[in-house]
Amino acid sequence: MHTPVVPCTCVCPNPCDICQKADCVNGNCVSTSKCNIVDNCYNYTGACNVTTGCTKKIKCDDGNPCMVKTCNPSDGICTSAPMNCDDGNSCTDDICVAGVCTHPATNCNPTGDKCKTSTCDDRTGCTLTAIDVKTVCDDFNACTEDICDAALGCQQTNKSCVSGATCVVDSCTPVRGCFSDATVCPAEGKCGIGVCTNNTCTSTRPDLCEDEIIGLGLGAGAIVGIVIAAIVAAALLGVGAYKGIQAYNASKDLEQSGNTNPLYEAGGQYGENKLFGDYQAFK
Repeated sequence: MHTPVVPCTCVCPNPCDICQKADCVNGNCVSTSKCNIVDNCYNYTGACNVTTGCTKKIKCDDGNPCMVKTCNPSDGICTSAPMNCDDGNSCTDDICVAGVCTHPATNCNPTGDKCKTSTCDDRTGCTLTAIDVKTVCDDFNACTEDICDAALGCQQTNKSCVSGATCVVDSCTPVRGCFSDATVCPAEGKCGIGVCTNNTCTSTRPDLCEDEIIGLGLGAGAIVGIVIAAIVAAALLGVGAYKGIQAYNASKDLEQSGNTNPLYEAGGQYGENKLFGDYQAFK
């Protein structure tokens, strides 16, 4: 026997469009939830929000809001990919925080190298350039070497001014830098002369020196006077001897020629010649 279908005349309770559905059961209007759904990609909890509808959670959710998950409805297979936060600027870092994209400025020197400077172009990105150590680190001290340490920045070390030469004193001043002066060796006594040989000092002295003569009571002027007087005396002695020889030779010639000079006669018309005796004794 065929049972006729009794038409429903009931009205769905309010609201019955998002969360509820109305079914006619044996002529009675029965309201049921629309959220009791079985789905390959979503888990429905049965709860419903009158504004947003049924509460559901994708089966692919891994708890990371910065990952975009997708699910294939036919087989429920999930895929995920990072949220795309690219702002097209090469000088910013594109970061997702709690599902929200942020764009802080890019650190172009992540290691903090203090010997490099960084610049950034929004199209090409970062550029690192080594600093000019001679300009940036110059302390205007010629006795130091200017260097740069990646962790500490500009540093100065003392220059080595060892020349390796013998008998010199190596020194340095901030303006002049490294230089060498000859070693000054002490001298012994008034007449000593300090001499450096192979970095060893010795003292030498001449056989006779003015200081020692002065020590005997003679000044430098007296020494010069004595020397000059000796030279003049020697010259006069030589000249006198020469003149004497000439005079003697001339007298001999006169005597031999019979000169009547009274010097050569014992006596004459005026009596005894005293010069004759002296002459004979001189001969």
